Amino acid sequence: MRYEFPVNIINLPHRIERRLQAEQQAKEQGFYARFVEGIVYPHDRKKGICLAHKQCVRNAKECGDKFCVIAEDDILFNGIGAWDYYLENMPEDFSLYMSMIYVGMIDNENRIRSVFSGMTMYTVSETFYDFFLSLPDSCHIDRELGLYANQYKYLVVPKFVAYQDGSRSDNNFMTCSYEPYLVGRKIYGKD
Repeated sequence: MRYEFPVNIINLPHRIERRLQAEQQAKEQGFYARFVEGIVYPHDRKKGICLAHKQCVRNAKECGDKFCVIAEDDILFNGIGAWDYYLENMPEDFSLYMSMIYVGMIDNENRIRSVFSGMTMYTVSETFYDFFLSLPDSCHIDRELGLYANQYKYLVVPKFVAYQDGSRSDNNFMTCSYEPYLVGRKIYGKD
C-alpha cells in the first residue's frame, strides 16, 4: 500500500550528511521526503527545535491535510518494509502516532501513558493541530506533549520502526547511543 503524501524531514542546511542519509532512507522505504529547514536559536536550542516541528504542522493545517508526518534527519529505519508496517498499523483515531519512543510508559494497547522522549518520526492528526501549535515555543516539545498523555490519544506502532543514528547532536552537542533505551522494546525486524 502506497500513500501519496510527504514525510516532512527537518534538516539543518549544514548537516549535508544527514540529508543524504535521510534521502537514502526515503528511497529504500519508498516514501516522498520533503525537507524542511531547521531553525536555530543559539541561546535557546529547544525553541528552534520546537518551532521547526511546529512549522511542519502549521503548513499541514494551512494546506488542509488530514495528518502530518514529521521526521528528524538522523532517522534510520529498522529494516526494509518498516515504513509500510508503520502505515499499515496507523490507527484511525489518534492525536499523535509515534514510530518509537525512548523513554515513557506504553500500555498493552500501545498507548503512551507518561511523559516521553523520542520525536524521531511521528504523525500528528488534524484534530490535534491546534493544540500542538498552542504549545509554548520555548519548550522541550516531546516532554511538553508528554504532560498531556492522559488527556489525548498518543499511540505508538506495535513494533518500533525507526531510531536515531547516534551522530553528533546539534541540540546537546554530543554523540549519543540510544540503544540502552530500546532494551525490552518490540523492534520491527527483530521480533
